[in-house]
Amino acid sequence: MQKLFLAPLLALFSPNAAPGDWKFRAREHYEIHNISVGTQNLDYSGFSNTINFWYEKPFDYSLGIALGPLFISSKISDSSSNILLGNSLKLYSVNVEYKRFLVKGLFVRPALGWSILDSNGNIESSSGINLYAGAGYEFLIHKVGLAFELAVRQSYLSNDIRVSSFTPSIGIHFYNF
Repeated sequence: MQKLFLAPLLALFSPNAAPGDWKFRAREHYEIHNISVGTQNLDYSGFSNTINFWYEKPFDYSLGIALGPLFISSKISDSSSNILLGNSLKLYSVNVEYKRFLVKGLFVRPALGWSILDSNGNIESSSGINLYAGAGYEFLIHKVGLAFELAVRQSYLSNDIRVSSFTPSIGIHFYNF
């Protein structure tokens, strides 16, 4: 069973956030991918995760590196088989992310990075740049932040592959202030 939810586990072992400090953060996604390969369009979906290591000023801004996913792959959404990509895939990404709070709780998250698409089909791994744009709201309950986010990612990969992703997510953050 590959539905591993890392955010709560990582948050328990991450040091509490203090103003202006380096932190690990995690968020869980349910990703929906539309992949264009030549004239074919295929839909994949599944759970995923992202781990951040960044400089953080809580409820002001964060800037750093994001890695994802670690363990989880997406499955083809319909029953048709696909020779090029197969029935499951992983879209790895390494991004530079900037999370900025606009008003109390409301934030935006732009990112730029590199993606690698790996599948169990006949097409070889493809890589290229990705653009990410997210917006969300973080609630603070005592010293625990729950961050809900909606985001899109557009990946421009080699072999004329384009991946459009929609990623609703949740992050759990522990603070000490």
